[in-house]
Amino acid sequence: MQNNKKDLIICTTEYITSKEYGGLAIFLEKFLKILKRKYNVHLIISSSNSKTYIHNGVKIYNVNINKLYLKILRKYFASLFFIIQSFFINKKINELIKILPKTFLVHFSNYQYIGLLYKNKLPIVTRLSSLETLWDVPNSFSLNKTLEKITLSKSNIILSPSKFLITELKNKYGLKGYFLPPLIEKIKKRNIKIKKKIIIVTFGSISPGKGSLAIEQVIHKLLSIHKDIYYYWIGNVDYNYYSSNSFFQKKLKNKTKFSNRIKVINKLSRNKLFNFINKSEIVILPSLRDNSPNACLEALSMGKIILARKNSGYDDLIKNKFNGFLFNKKNNYEIPTLVKKILSLDKKSKDKIKKNINMYNNKFNSEKIILEYNKYIKKII
Repeated sequence: MQNNKKDLIICTTEYITSKEYGGLAIFLEKFLKILKRKYNVHLIISSSNSKTYIHNGVKIYNVNINKLYLKILRKYFASLFFIIQSFFINKKINELIKILPKTFLVHFSNYQYIGLLYKNKLPIVTRLSSLETLWDVPNSFSLNKTLEKITLSKSNIILSPSKFLITELKNKYGLKGYFLPPLIEKIKKRNIKIKKKIIIVTFGSISPGKGSLAIEQVIHKLLSIHKDIYYYWIGNVDYNYYSSNSFFQKKLKNKTKFSNRIKVINKLSRNKLFNFINKSEIVILPSLRDNSPNACLEALSMGKIILARKNSGYDDLIKNKFNGFLFNKKNNYEIPTLVKKILSLDKKSKDKIKKNINMYNNKFNSEKIILEYNKYIKKII
């Protein structure tokens, strides 16, 4: 049977077939499931080898960036490494276009400036999932920010799963972005209730940007609410801020006399993480800035009540007091106050919030997202 689908090239630095991957890869796995219904999807990935293979109906082309000189550059001069990586990825794009005459679009993930050296005439769409302006020192010159702005300026259309990021893009770079909602896929897991334990969990990397200082500040008040509250943070520390998970755990325990109810757990596989989230009563996401927060998406997909920070990237997913709760960006002490409020809700009120979570999740289903994506790309092809 003849394949009349058009060819779509997607470029990224990680996918679920990579040795290590994060939220970007998880999004792409869900996104490609729906894209491949309409297109022949070709995925170019930075890798440690040059293998080409098919994974779940997607043709994957690994681009080897594991050369010794690139390892050295990545460690000591990351910006130059990103430029060379962009050269290799864009060289592969040009090779594919020659053998795929039905290619109509190139899609870049905005990470490590992989679209920086793109020169082909085909239109490009960039999915914006983070910005250097959120991490670099404000109002200072940064080569990374310069490279990012040049890269984004080449895009025919910039899509982002976060209105927070779209505003940042306009304010800092003067570029226009469009909202492409994130994907939420329901995760079906058996709900396990642990008697006499009220588990409150945070998951994701451990750093001040992700809210570690906020938890240090409120941990005693949080555990004081009820003798059966147990707090767990699941994830690995950012070594720029903490020497180890045990060091961060010790810092938390030193803040309260209820230290026996605190545990910092190393990063888990997704299935183990989902099983753990199932046991939780509340998920706290205290991050100061987030883009399309994967932790929030996964917790929502499991119908969990989430407590997150206002104006930090969660507002697109959480409607305050409807399908979750948002606390004031500059007031960490609202965390224990809201936890106490959530725990005091009667069953009818809790069930209503959980019903709202499931209803609101439909705004982010795959059929709606692919329709939105196709609507945007029709503007540029």
